[in-house]
Amino acid sequence: MDSLLHYIFPTFLIIFFSISLLMRVIYHKYKRNHRMEWRNYRKMSAQLLPISFLYLVLSFPPMILYAAYAFGLSADIGYEYFQNSLFFFYWVILFTPFMSILSLPDLKNKFHKFFFFWKNINQIYPEILTMTRLRRGQTTIIAQPPPPPPPVRQMPTIVN
Repeated sequence: MDSLLHYIFPTFLIIFFSISLLMRVIYHKYKRNHRMEWRNYRKMSAQLLPISFLYLVLSFPPMILYAAYAFGLSADIGYEYFQNSLFFFYWVILFTPFMSILSLPDLKNKFHKFFFFWKNINQIYPEILTMTRLRRGQTTIIAQPPPPPPPVRQMPTIVN
């Protein structure tokens, strides 16, 4: 009974209340005839759903096996998986901050600036622009490429 309250019940509570919070927001918007704009609730759902998924994937299978063993399932069935999956509970705690980090805004830009700081992104290149006048067929080049260097003068040859 002690393991039931310490392992199975908290995982179900986390999953249940995370999803019920999201459903509560949707229900209140529907009840008040407001339009549901997901961009306002994207951050909340981006935090709640991955954490619930993490608990569901890593904690749920060993909990089901534990409950089945408590109700009389033979220990020969899935025992090796059960012993190895008990370590998943520790991974849930370690992965939860990473799941929360995924919902941070502008994270991709910050990582890009941090890891690729040596690249100069704001370079200015010469550009040739054309402009049309009121008359047809007349165009003016505003920016031109630099002129070629002057030719090298040769020494005059002396003819004898």
